[in-house]
Amino acid sequence: MALVFISHATSDEMLARKVAGLLGAALRLSPADFFLSSEEGHGVAPAASILTSIVDELRTVPALVVLLTPRAAASPWVWLEAGSRLGCADKSAPLFIVPSARFVSLLSPVAGQRCLQLDSDGALHELVRAVGKALGRSPVDVLDYRSALEELVACSAQAYSPAVEKRARAVTRLKRYAAGWILLAAGLGTVVYGSWLVRVARSEATGADKSETEAIVGKNEDLAASASRYLVLKGRVTSANAAVHGATVMVSREGEVRDPSACEEPDCTKRTTTTDGEFTIVLTKIKVQSGDSVVLSVESPGFEFFSKELVVDVRAMDVATAPQSVRLVPRPPG
Repeated sequence: MALVFISHATSDEMLARKVAGLLGAALRLSPADFFLSSEEGHGVAPAASILTSIVDELRTVPALVVLLTPRAAASPWVWLEAGSRLGCADKSAPLFIVPSARFVSLLSPVAGQRCLQLDSDGALHELVRAVGKALGRSPVDVLDYRSALEELVACSAQAYSPAVEKRARAVTRLKRYAAGWILLAAGLGTVVYGSWLVRVARSEATGADKSETEAIVGKNEDLAASASRYLVLKGRVTSANAAVHGATVMVSREGEVRDPSACEEPDCTKRTTTTDGEFTIVLTKIKVQSGDSVVLSVESPGFEFFSKELVVDVRAMDVATAPQSVRLVPRPPG
């Protein structure tokens, strides 16, 4: 009989194994003491009913650890396992763990339940003590399981770092709009670019490297150039009725961007104003559609930072969004 049930998404198998590794090292547990449905030999037996096996384990296992990630939050099985345990009045409550503080909101379906964070040594020591209490076991010396703890922290940071999430969002966005781009490209005689985007969209986000990111941006520019007249933001930047030359105008789908170096496609696109203070930004580069909200930001030395939210409203395919008039306020000296 298993002693610890680790509920997790199948795609989080490696992270779940690291959690088991930490608990095994800290509480002197063997692999047979864990129930991981995604790991062969440590989950549902062949030919057994999945639901029956899981419910039976949850009724008898002393400790349930729920590895709650964005992937797990989208899994009905994870919530079934957590909910089944919460309904067992004679068993210890499930222990929820998340990669970091950014993911605490995933617990909203079970509001009131506490969670521990995998990027905190203190929280992981608390996890060890909580599972040990449920099993009636005392942890070994911290130094004896320090290596397993560091491996878990590193694995979690690698799987759910902001950089990895950014790449995942970019690929998801490409998937979302790939079909629409193919139709648009066909009308413009650029089917080859739309097809290329579809192939890129199907690649794994975690396998994206620098060269692939640069290729995505390059092809994105090619397609945007062909479709530019369909979705364009134009405007002029002035101060005291005089044109502001060299100002950086940024448009982002991900909220306000203050640092021009942080404005990168396909999340954000930017242009520099002309000598007349004018700018033209092709919104197709950040994959917006009519009705989407974007943030227009302007940064220029000597002036206060400017930012406002816009709703893209394209009433005809060859009509651009309304021209934007941006008035910058001089920054006080000193």
